[in-house]
Amino acid sequence: MTFARWQGLLLTALGLAGLPACQLARFFRAEPPVPPPAPATVSSESRTLAPGQRIPKSEVVAVAPIETMKPMEPAIAPPPPAPAKSGDPMPNPLLEPTIRGPRPDTPLVAALRAHLDNQFASAVGHLKGFERPNQELLLLLLPILDAARHTDLTGRDPRAANLLMKQLESAIEVAAKSAPLEITQAEFVHRVVQYGVFDPLPAGHRFLPGGVGVLYAEIDRVPVLPATQTNGEHRFVTRLDGTIQLRDANGRTVELYDPEKNRMVPELPFARADFTRSPVRDFFLKVEFPIPDKPGRYSLALEIRDPTAQAERRARKVVEFQVGP
Repeated sequence: MTFARWQGLLLTALGLAGLPACQLARFFRAEPPVPPPAPATVSSESRTLAPGQRIPKSEVVAVAPIETMKPMEPAIAPPPPAPAKSGDPMPNPLLEPTIRGPRPDTPLVAALRAHLDNQFASAVGHLKGFERPNQELLLLLLPILDAARHTDLTGRDPRAANLLMKQLESAIEVAAKSAPLEITQAEFVHRVVQYGVFDPLPAGHRFLPGGVGVLYAEIDRVPVLPATQTNGEHRFVTRLDGTIQLRDANGRTVELYDPEKNRMVPELPFARADFTRSPVRDFFLKVEFPIPDKPGRYSLALEIRDPTAQAERRARKVVEFQVGP
């Protein structure tokens, strides 16, 4: 079978037998392959630029295929809370207040508020938790604070200032009962008149052997207690116990004669009790002591004690002197 016959049969089968020859030639001509699409280009006119940024007009921007883009990474979850220890209460945000209120008043502040409101019994009740001496002092200080806020201290109202001073003195007396005794001054004198009035011996004075010396000493915060005498009169009494001790230049104790015991003792005791109509503010001691027979350098130790105090209240002072012709 010839080629022309086969061609006719094929055209007849396809229904193309009636087409012109030029169209049949296009049907049987092979079409060239379609090239892949070129990369997309973005011109400078269609791209949004940041301020100051430049881009060439022929810049080529490659667009990644959708299937090659990485998915967004998930957000990192916070770590779980640490487990609560055994015995620790679990926090409950619904029960715990977010705004804390003012702190409650301390007993002292509550007592002051009650005193300012003229509720004196309530003020005393707030101070029951303190020791009794502290209660006594605080009950004296509350009216002082009340009076100090409106007392004229410029000198225009001396009576009010005098009342405030007396209240302060009462508070000082209460505090002085627990404060330690103190010997504020001690020196050898020729004559004593009263507190702060005396004739001191000159510096470098030498005592005559076998004589008698006089020591003047001022005592601070002495105990003053109310007392009733045998005749029924109400007064105040100041009591002090003490000792005198002498030592030579080598530190050896010099024995002294005690007339009450009628023998020589290493320390010479003494007791003092002064009855006064008013409480004593300024207190002094006039202590006489025997001068050793041998010349040389000596020291006198004066020690005093409060016999009325429950806790120990003592004071000690050492003064040096010389014995010679």
